[in-house]
Amino acid sequence: MPMGSFSATRFETRRQPVASRRKFLVRMSIAIGLWIVLTVLGLAIGIAGYAAFEGMSFVDAYVNAAMILSGMGPLGELKTTADKVFAGSYPPPR
Repeated sequence: MPMGSFSATRFETRRQPVASRRKFLVRMSIAIGLWIVLTVLGLAIGIAGYAAFEGMSFVDAYVNAAMILSGMGPLGELKTTADKVFAGSYPPPR
């Protein structure tokens, strides 16, 4: 596979030699970059939702969004119907 035709879903077959160190590092960088983008996007959605629906401060909204993304659940009591609907539709990825 030529270096110019890089694809994130095309890997070596069993009969091909393993990827070079450079290609491996590029693949890992892409994976880490995607992880960071998805995490920041999930936190931003959670912070915005908690701030808008529950009127939480930035720090409280951040900690609740982070706890939901980690799978632990929200820290504070959900007071409004809008907040409960938001928390129910903002589940952690599985």
